Amino acid sequence: MLGVPVCVLAQQAANVSAPKLEVATIKPSAPDEHARSVGWEGRKFTAHYSTMSQVMQFAYGVQAKQILGAPAWFDATTYDVDVQADVAEPTREQWKVVLQQMLSERLQLKVHPEQKVMPAYVLTVDKDGPKLKPPMDEEGMESFGVRIARGPHELVIVRSIRGSMGELASELQRVEMDRPVVDKTGLTGRFNFEMRATSTKPFFAGETPDTSDDAPPILFTALREQLGLRLEPAKTEVDCLAVDRVERPSEN
Repeated sequence: MLGVPVCVLAQQAANVSAPKLEVATIKPSAPDEHARSVGWEGRKFTAHYSTMSQVMQFAYGVQAKQILGAPAWFDATTYDVDVQADVAEPTREQWKVVLQQMLSERLQLKVHPEQKVMPAYVLTVDKDGPKLKPPMDEEGMESFGVRIARGPHELVIVRSIRGSMGELASELQRVEMDRPVVDKTGLTGRFNFEMRATSTKPFFAGETPDTSDDAPPILFTALREQLGLRLEPAKTEVDCLAVDRVERPSEN
């Protein structure tokens, strides 16, 4: 989640009622494996054909360019990671804390917060104001947050259940953007919404966008038309994580 110093993020993560890491298996990906997947079900989390940088990006809610000073292998060598928590169904935020624990124990990862001016995208409110409404008391009482799903022909579906603008920025940079997304909307509430858009890039090799009249608009346009938000490139100060120490994971 951007717009909040990383040191505050770490404090927030520590305050999340989280399960603990029970066991983690880390193996180099097979040479012929190219199907990347990251997800969880029940007490098990998997990240296959993924770099340790990608695991860290999920664990800390950062984009690749926000990780400073990592060795070359950290974002080049792929692994199959299987993690098991000690409770039945951790939430996304709880899994982040478990993965931070795994990175600390298995890779001896140590980081510190640092700010750096770099190219990013800035999320702001459009000139006509936001098209967002807070959920009614009876709606989505449990915060699900913001999630982006991909469909055929570069379809992007953004869903929020009591999600924040910081969570929207974090999910946009995780799934869609090639640089950090900084929340400067000034909107502090939580919202329920759904947005359909065409992605800025193909997700699968050879994927082509929908060219029919019913195709949703490109992501930047959809944000403005459906949510009353703007996403524009800018050079700005970004919260980063600088790597002080990291070791290659031992296979087990």
